[in-house]
Amino acid sequence: FHGQDVGAFRGASVIPGGDTSNVVLRIPTASGDIVLKSYKFLDSGNREPDILARLHGRKFPHVARLLGEVALGRGPDRLVLAVATEHVDADDLFAWLCDGWRKSLGRETGPDEDFDEATRNLASDLGAATAALHDALIDRHPGFWHPEPFTEEDFRDVFKSATRSLGAALRRLGHLARAEEPVLAESARMSRTQLLELRAPIEESLRHLEGHVGGSKSVIHSDLHLAQVLRRRADGLLLFIDFEGEPERGSGERGRKLPPLRDVGSMLRSFAYVRHYVIRGHVGGPSPPTPLPEPANVSLPEGAVVERIRRWEEDMLRRFTAAYLSHSTLHHSIDSREAGLLIRGWAMEKALYELEYELKHRIANFPIPLEGIATLASRSDRLN
Repeated sequence: FHGQDVGAFRGASVIPGGDTSNVVLRIPTASGDIVLKSYKFLDSGNREPDILARLHGRKFPHVARLLGEVALGRGPDRLVLAVATEHVDADDLFAWLCDGWRKSLGRETGPDEDFDEATRNLASDLGAATAALHDALIDRHPGFWHPEPFTEEDFRDVFKSATRSLGAALRRLGHLARAEEPVLAESARMSRTQLLELRAPIEESLRHLEGHVGGSKSVIHSDLHLAQVLRRRADGLLLFIDFEGEPERGSGERGRKLPPLRDVGSMLRSFAYVRHYVIRGHVGGPSPPTPLPEPANVSLPEGAVVERIRRWEEDMLRRFTAAYLSHSTLHHSIDSREAGLLIRGWAMEKALYELEYELKHRIANFPIPLEGIATLASRSDRLN
């Protein structure tokens, strides 16, 4: 163990929840509770320990305090087995938002409380914190933290990776279309047909990312979504966690430098998951997977709920994006339209990754990214 003296352990308990494949323990010690995150997949290219060390060294306020790491060896070639951070009494934003909506719709909140109104500032705070994170991960001096040019080759790699995800999803849907369960098979057939019809606008949306060529790429979070952000219960402070990158990527891909707007597009997709989970819980979950109902196709009270949450999501997207762009020191040279096209391209890239992931691991969820792909392909103005 390399780091601060944390004192004698007084027990340990697994922290439940989340999609992590790692083992995460809460350990009481003589000097306070710590969180020990033990990596399931060991990777010498794992950037998380170095990112946490940098942010801790810069006194960045939006991460839990780093206490140390368990590693084989020292220096840049070490193999980190686990990291230890200070325990924070907090909820992840995805769970907090879903639970807040559930209570609001179930009338568990007070008569004067309006949950969607209460969360308006959250999106702005998250946008500002994300901009601050990207600024903190950049160093103008040569070295690992120095931005590099985003090249035509980088764009081609991103485009190929996204279209590979699309191809994998089409193959998986083709397999599911032959399933014995008739509703699942029909849903898969219809979804595959829809994707094939959307292929051209999907690729057009991805080609917007060529606008980054000549700009810069840098170290970013790489898997930013609402469950990767904690909200401290004491004061609402936002804290970023889990800097390993996306679990389905190879080790070389997880740690690659990318334009910071990639994190922005990724986060926008997460608000769609909140909407789907809340509506699914309110009007009944789809099993097997089916799209969410349109407001006109459900009863009047339920239709009003669906429309209310859609408006809330759109407002959160606008507020998050506007706050990010206004606080970022990295994007002053691009106008809002150009930024919107780039963010939409990254949201499409993320939605294609999500579709491949959900079809592989959580079949009931694949309509969520599929709807996002269709919306983005239709050149919606919701991000502008």
